[in-house]
Amino acid sequence: MKQSDHTEIFYGRHVTRITGGTGSLSVMTQLNVPHRCAEVWNVITDYDNLEEFMPNLKSRKVDQRGSSTIVEQTATSSLIPLLTFRLNLEFTTESPTRLRFRRLAGNLSRFDGFWSVNPTSGGTLLQYQLEAKHSWPIPRAILSRAVRNDVAQIMPSIARELQRRHGLQGQPLERSTALSSH
Repeated sequence: MKQSDHTEIFYGRHVTRITGGTGSLSVMTQLNVPHRCAEVWNVITDYDNLEEFMPNLKSRKVDQRGSSTIVEQTATSSLIPLLTFRLNLEFTTESPTRLRFRRLAGNLSRFDGFWSVNPTSGGTLLQYQLEAKHSWPIPRAILSRAVRNDVAQIMPSIARELQRRHGLQGQPLERSTALSSH
């Protein structure tokens, strides 16, 4: 992974790091929210309703297998509408605070990572980590910009949904600033 592909996005207390080389991508993002872990967990595991609050995502639960849930997801890039990710993912609860996901099928050769929720003095630290590989003939700079734009929406979307579910609508979220070492 090249240093020139590194980006950090600050969104209130939300930080995202994206790195990648040709055909690969790593994402790590985290956000402190003033909600209990169980409330945050309920939002990130609401597979049949993710599309209600996650931009450009369609999601539906396909099957339940013990502690694993199989989910079909289709995501379209907001900057490149023809760029569509189609995935069947297996989500497995590894502990009360960690949800691992991995690609079973789809148009990416790799898509796996985890969500974690950990209590803090002011609520919950929500973390998301992803490793992905693709083989599209899209220039790295264009794909990198599209991914930065789309990933930057994940945590704010979850924060807004938590606000909506817990009667905190209208409380402002801080604006994001993208920093890039390109």
